[in-house]
Amino acid sequence: MRPRGRSRATRPRSRAEARATAEQRRQEKLNRAPSWGTAFQRGGIAAAALFVILALVFKTNVAAAIPLGLLAALLYIPGFYFTDTLLYRARMRRRARERARQQEAAD
Repeated sequence: MRPRGRSRATRPRSRAEARATAEQRRQEKLNRAPSWGTAFQRGGIAAAALFVILALVFKTNVAAAIPLGLLAALLYIPGFYFTDTLLYRARMRRRARERARQQEAAD
């Protein structure tokens, strides 16, 4: 398994190489199956943001904002997971169709 971080010694030689590396990383990220860990992280951040908005912007009592934040987390976490799953499956179906089209054209 290769290390995730890059050292300064592996800096891209040109702008084109940097763009190619960025596109490769983007594709790797898009092709990764969704996980509950990612959904938990996103849902937690969104629920925490809602809590902060309720408490600071709308000046809601903190004791009332906490249950709303927890309820939001309970809704956001599975919501993010199932949305990611839906989008991932659509991308994989599209990719399979494109590959099938390319194979038909090659035959």
